[in-house]
Amino acid sequence: MTRTEHFLGMKKASCAILCAALLFLCLFSVRAENVSSDPALYDEITAVFDARKKHSGGVKTLLTSPDFLSKNAEANSSTFTDWIALALGRFSLVNARGEPKFLYADGQTAYLNGLADYVSKTYEANGGLLSKSKVTEAQRCALTVAALGGDPRRIGSFEGRPVDLIADSTFDSKLPVIRQGIMGVIFALIAKNACGAKTPQTAAYNDDFLYTYLLERELPKGGWALTGKTADADVTAMALCALVFAKDAPTVYTFERAADGNTVSSTLGAAAERGLACLSRMQMPDGGYGSGGVRNCESCAQVLTALSAFGIDSETDPRFLKKGNSVLDALRSYRLADGSFAHTKDENGKPGTFNVMATDQAAYALVARWRCASGMRSLYDMRPDLSAPLPTLLKALMRYVFAFLTTGTKISVSSPQ
Repeated sequence: MTRTEHFLGMKKASCAILCAALLFLCLFSVRAENVSSDPALYDEITAVFDARKKHSGGVKTLLTSPDFLSKNAEANSSTFTDWIALALGRFSLVNARGEPKFLYADGQTAYLNGLADYVSKTYEANGGLLSKSKVTEAQRCALTVAALGGDPRRIGSFEGRPVDLIADSTFDSKLPVIRQGIMGVIFALIAKNACGAKTPQTAAYNDDFLYTYLLERELPKGGWALTGKTADADVTAMALCALVFAKDAPTVYTFERAADGNTVSSTLGAAAERGLACLSRMQMPDGGYGSGGVRNCESCAQVLTALSAFGIDSETDPRFLKKGNSVLDALRSYRLADGSFAHTKDENGKPGTFNVMATDQAAYALVARWRCASGMRSLYDMRPDLSAPLPTLLKALMRYVFAFLTTGTKISVSSPQ
């Protein structure tokens, strides 16, 4: 064997190894969307959905029941319908084309179509707005559409064009995003980043504006609140869900902190770490959380959702274990015998009873934890798990290897943008 033959042989072997490695990574990324590491949690989630149907009159499918889909489409999106629909949508696997396979079939497609009708009719009635007063209505609806496999940037129609709920409720909102204070900003960031939408820097509510607004309202010891100078578990957890998308961004923001007027410089990741430390300090001995001085289910749900978004194992991370109790343990303490959840354990001296909001938030928090344990994207990260450029690049690589091994010809291989 000549040196040239030996060199070409080595290059062929190297190409084969590289191709096999990339193929393994591609297959592994798909496999991660098809494996649950916690069958007990899986069963627990399905029990919540069963209970939700029971408390809606024992309907066959929740999302097609009269409480969820009205004939005139005027009530097809609300706080009491969208959040459980989001949980049902995110309790799913995703194939390489980004299509969801719902693990608890419950009329998700019908509800998505109902949302499209709702958007069209409401925009027509309100002159191009989903709500005349609350931008969070459109943000919640956008997240639900995405969770059900739809495109919130092209949903329904108004004046002959598809409605872009993302633009209309975030960077190009006709309503001031800050009208609802910090919550409008938090969910603008979550909704925008959920689908990987890009924000024009010329937009009134661009990324710098939204992130700076959030940073300015961080409290001196970390964490956030709707009002006052005491951190609130719910608001802090939601703020963390907004920050997680940019936790690795190198940008250093300099701003005046609203709580004390001090000038502060910080990255978004550093603010997120302070928020996590704040939640760790706030955690109670039973692993739970409260808001407004009241221990409750929903606070536990929000914290579990946030920890899962950061890939934190709430059952093993020592920062979030108090006397051996986790926030998941605390959340489960509000679960009733039928699988639904109560707002509090005690209601005027009597045991807690079924609460819609507690059940819905517990449902999506458990789904968030399940997705985290299964190696999937987080609850609010609804980008495809296998991005479109990767299959294209793999095909290009295969063409390269085939051409090289058969003719020795080199062709250009580059990743599409």
